[in-house]
Amino acid sequence: MNQAFLDLIRIRKESPLFRLRTGDEINARVH
Repeated sequence: MNQAFLDLIRIRKESPLFRLRTGDEINARVH
């Protein structure tokens, strides 16, 4: 796993608003 990706996951867990904003971006990368 990319360290930056893990950091982004951690940020998403800590910030619901950030998670909502980046949810689609994460899905685009995964899929």
